Amino acid sequence: MRNIESLNDTAWSNTPMQGFVKFNRRSREQLRAIGAPEVKAEIHQIAVDEILDLAHESAIEGRFADVPVLMWRRAIRRVDLGDFDSFEIGRTDEDRYQASNYVLVYRWMTDNEHIKSGTNQDALLVVSVLLNHDWAHLLGEPNLLQTLTLDQVI
Repeated sequence: MRNIESLNDTAWSNTPMQGFVKFNRRSREQLRAIGAPEVKAEIHQIAVDEILDLAHESAIEGRFADVPVLMWRRAIRRVDLGDFDSFEIGRTDEDRYQASNYVLVYRWMTDNEHIKSGTNQDALLVVSVLLNHDWAHLLGEPNLLQTLTLDQVI
């Protein structure tokens, strides 16, 4: 497990479909706000290793119906899917410091974001890191979702 202080804002991915994964300012701040360093590192590593441009949805990843350019991914490794195929909105946050209690919201970087960040390769941009219950709330807010499609500060 990597130390969160050593995590880069840009990371090479092992997933052949994506190239780079970047975090915008908001998602880096949300990641830093998580109290447990090992959880921060696990979420970051899942983003680097496992998020991709979706061809189809599953129990842990999909697209937002109202804003299909936005994708989401629960912070669960694919090999652990059987243990985390649902969540309860009314549940307490007693396990708040587990990666599985978070969702990554991401999309492809825009041309303007490429220019501003100096990145000339295709990159997926993590635009938000949310607790499961915050993500569930976001599902019903298409106007708020739309703001995540706008150019972000990288």
